[in-house]
Amino acid sequence: MVQSHEQREILWARWINRALWTVAILLILASIGFGAFYYWDRYYQRGESLLIREIRQLEQAIRENPDDAGLRLAIASRYLAQGLVDQAIQQAHEALKINDELENAYLLLGIAYREKGDLNAAIEQYQKVVELNADNEFADINLRLETAYYELGDLYLQQGNIAEAQEAFKAALRINRTDADAHYGLALAYQRAGQHEEAIAEFREAIRFVPDFAEAYEGMATSYRALGRSAEALYADGMTAYAQGRYVEALDALSQALEQKPDLIDAYLGLGLVYEKMGRRGEAIEAINKYLEVYPEDMAARYALGRLTQ
Repeated sequence: MVQSHEQREILWARWINRALWTVAILLILASIGFGAFYYWDRYYQRGESLLIREIRQLEQAIRENPDDAGLRLAIASRYLAQGLVDQAIQQAHEALKINDELENAYLLLGIAYREKGDLNAAIEQYQKVVELNADNEFADINLRLETAYYELGDLYLQQGNIAEAQEAFKAALRINRTDADAHYGLALAYQRAGQHEEAIAEFREAIRFVPDFAEAYEGMATSYRALGRSAEALYADGMTAYAQGRYVEALDALSQALEQKPDLIDAYLGLGLVYEKMGRRGEAIEAINKYLEVYPEDMAARYALGRLTQ
């Protein structure tokens, strides 16, 4: 699928937000040493959020405790957030010299090398996390491992290694079935392999967890067209427009989809959501009720109906 410059920017923003947020959470939750927690608690929690001040404090702490891997990893994350990628890489490697089993350090290095454009080096870091969990009886609940598999899938996809990408995304989803980004990545891998039915199934899973996932609807439209299913493609076009806030276009596409295929039940839910955004409450309720006649247990539809009937 050929992406526009704007689409690539949106997807890059999704990736970098996910990557940096993942590292931030891992640094807080993982055992990175009392020293790092002390500085996080003392300076960050009090609202002093300036990265430069945090970096200065952590640099002083490292001078006093150079063998504290947690401090090294903490400052590496701040350097990365500040855009000091080489310094982040250096400090993460210093942390690994102290403890070469720090999964968080490998995850951070993966992000840093990817920022530098060295995809092979990034892949190597994520593979280290996989290797560390080879004999881990709790690997199937290790969210750091899930992150590593997701990132491997995304990197393999960039390199055109489709089979490897599929396997990595599947491994991520075995750990966390609710990862919408991993479902989306797997869908793209299927799509690029010409496996459009499988791609559509994964796009639908992504949307189930993130209902306004515009890129997933776009991908779904591409696969529906590849299969010659024009009504379904129009439905996906309409939902893309809905997710992007283009409600008039969404209404037009969904209406056309139902003209072509009146029993396309998903389009009724889409219509209901669009009508709701347009302030057409009665039509929204009617459309969602038509959907619920077929799928009475659908929680998203019931929630939407509840909003409309309160």
